[in-house]
Amino acid sequence: DEKMKKIKEWLIYAVIEAEKEMKYGTGRAKLRKVYDMFLRTFPSVAEIITFEAFSGMVDQALVEMEHLIETNPNIKRYLYEE
Repeated sequence: DEKMKKIKEWLIYAVIEAEKEMKYGTGRAKLRKVYDMFLRTFPSVAEIITFEAFSGMVDQALVEMEHLIETNPNIKRYLYEE
């Protein structure tokens, strides 16, 4: 579905932004930050997706983020260089 595709793309953006802000070792806090962003950005969808399902979607977005870090030096530089 087109809405889920947009949400998955947005999640990649959200996990990158949370990683940039909070860096290493803050997984639970980053998950909370991304969830709060999701609630504000997609309130109607948030009503029908469980937190557990959302967490699984974030896990998938994190895999994609890791792939982007490995394959795109601009993403790595954006995240980790001041």
